[in-house]
Amino acid sequence: MNNLTSVETFYAFSAIIGGVLFLIRTILSLVGADADADFDMSGADIGHDLQGHLGDHSGIDSHGASFNLFSMHSITGFFLMFGLIGLSLSKAGLPELLTAIGGMASGAFTMLVVALIYYFMQRLQSDGTMKIETAVGKTGTVYLSLPEKGSGQVSIVVQGGLKQFDAISADKSRIPTGEEVRVVRVVNGKTLVVERVD
Repeated sequence: MNNLTSVETFYAFSAIIGGVLFLIRTILSLVGADADADFDMSGADIGHDLQGHLGDHSGIDSHGASFNLFSMHSITGFFLMFGLIGLSLSKAGLPELLTAIGGMASGAFTMLVVALIYYFMQRLQSDGTMKIETAVGKTGTVYLSLPEKGSGQVSIVVQGGLKQFDAISADKSRIPTGEEVRVVRVVNGKTLVVERVD
């Protein structure tokens, strides 16, 4: 990277780090593992906070499938494409401002595409006859941190598949990403009430 400018080096590192994390998370998802315990990045909390401010209009829920724009998959995808496009535009001789705008625009587009892909994958995997009540008593991990007030998401294996569900804390305490939890009941037919596993 000796022939790269400082800005190009920044783009390159962004692409490398984002690409490696995105690849690792994709592989772990395919084998049914939850990578959030290993990569407890602040982005998960940011995603939840933004969702909280945006309200229910920022999410879509259908048969256990939730649209989550600020998942760790989409965030790592953002940095991957931000770095690749930013570096390419910089190498093409464009001004730094345009390379930054182009990188952020492509990163944002990638976030949306990745979020949509995972949303529709969840919908395809969801069985119309699946009863969310079957999750009661099962253990899983927090996918999107659960705040004291409001909801987050948890990953739980239901009917042989790893799925994400909206969830709230049973004792109203904050439960961070990666924490192991147990489902105690279901409210509103779609939200899990969970507690920490001692």
